[in-house]
Amino acid sequence: MGVKIQLPLRASLLALILGACMERPPLVEDARAPYGHLADRPESPTHLPPFTRAPVSRGGGPIFSRSAAVAIALREWAMFGRQKAAFEPGAVEDSERNEASEGYWQRIGEYWWLGLPAHERRRRSTGIHDSDGNETVSPEARDPWSAAFISYVMRMAGARERFAYSGAHRVYITAAKRHRDMGGPDAPILAHPPDGHSPKPGDLVCHSRGNAQAITLDMLPDRLPAELAERWESHCDLVTAVGLDSIDVVGGNVGNAVALRRAPIDATGRLVCERPDLCPAPGLRWLAVIEVGYGDR
Repeated sequence: MGVKIQLPLRASLLALILGACMERPPLVEDARAPYGHLADRPESPTHLPPFTRAPVSRGGGPIFSRSAAVAIALREWAMFGRQKAAFEPGAVEDSERNEASEGYWQRIGEYWWLGLPAHERRRRSTGIHDSDGNETVSPEARDPWSAAFISYVMRMAGARERFAYSGAHRVYITAAKRHRDMGGPDAPILAHPPDGHSPKPGDLVCHSRGNAQAITLDMLPDRLPAELAERWESHCDLVTAVGLDSIDVVGGNVGNAVALRRAPIDATGRLVCERPDLCPAPGLRWLAVIEVGYGDR
């Protein structure tokens, strides 16, 4: 026997269903805010695995550690076939292990889904889907996923609220610069000039590119040219090893894969340039070293 629903109740139910189906307007990132678009929107952790929300210590040791971040980055690098690349453009792409390959585009979807805040629209991206979840043949139409990769590594390593998760590097670079300006040595992330700090495994090295090659760290966040105030291009990699004259860094969306690159350092362990126009490569300029405040800092 069917249940009759009164007209006012039916209208209310219909309004709820239509409201749930309506697309939320895209959130506009504000890289000038302390944590970009997270500034006034507390993150819901319901989409995350329980271990990423674990206590800050385990068995007397820190959950969020350099060794954890490095191990996770190297694990992802191994999955992509341990590809190596140079900072110069035109890196050779592995035809069987790239963002559009089976098993790999889905992995990139996990970087987006798990790395970004729950309210970000771009969480629907993958290696072959755009931010609306639509499959696209053109690589140019896909969302660049290098910052989603870094956010994923930090999330899986247990950073919890200590990192400014985003699909744009500029959001957490700006957050790290703000922490430096506030003078907090124990801040979760601190941005140093590229020649002002010796990167350690687990730290991030960042360069500007494209429309942002002329900017410096001291220009962030309030001294940027007006045309760059809302959006400027950058990239960060995670340091996985430090040698006598170079560091190994692993990053996402390098040759459409997770790849390892090598950057020269001087005797003090600081980034150097082979030539002024190769810093680290044509069209790229070192911007910052982000010191990450792990539990074993």
